[in-house]
Amino acid sequence: MSKCKYIYLIVGKSGVGKTSVIDELCKRYGLSEVISYTTRSRRLKEGNTHIFIDKKTFESIKDNLVAFTEFDGNLYGVDAQAIEDNDLYSIDLQGINFFRKNYKGSKPFKVILIDAPEDVCHMRMIERGDKPLDIARRLANDKQEFYGAEKLADYIITNYNLNKCVKDIWNYIQACERT
Repeated sequence: MSKCKYIYLIVGKSGVGKTSVIDELCKRYGLSEVISYTTRSRRLKEGNTHIFIDKKTFESIKDNLVAFTEFDGNLYGVDAQAIEDNDLYSIDLQGINFFRKNYKGSKPFKVILIDAPEDVCHMRMIERGDKPLDIARRLANDKQEFYGAEKLADYIITNYNLNKCVKDIWNYIQACERT
């Protein structure tokens, strides 16, 4: 269940460490993460990051989603109750726009943009087992997709060091929750 009055939308390029940051925030501070539906395949060594469903099942729930995006031929989405019940949601830029239009729930939201240098993102994708062609495609896509992304963000942080990044985001969350 949610500890926060806000839902924090975590956005960033492929390989910036969104999943690692969210995992640490949940582990260290007891926050909870939205688990979204997706039609993509599970990655090597991937935990419970999504509810993996087929496209037919996804289409049957699509009208009830408050966040939706399509990336790399895969569908992603979440319903309003998942937003109400959680604190953190990893989302892409397209998903934020859909969310702004469709979420009518009680929680206000803040957008946290995590960034990292391209070479760092590249290494992280290699380490998590992404294929070289997928990495190249994601890096090229992110250059275009994230141009001007800072305009959507309430808070921007560069993830050079996981511990510092997590601590800084936690400090930002605490400041928001006090207001």
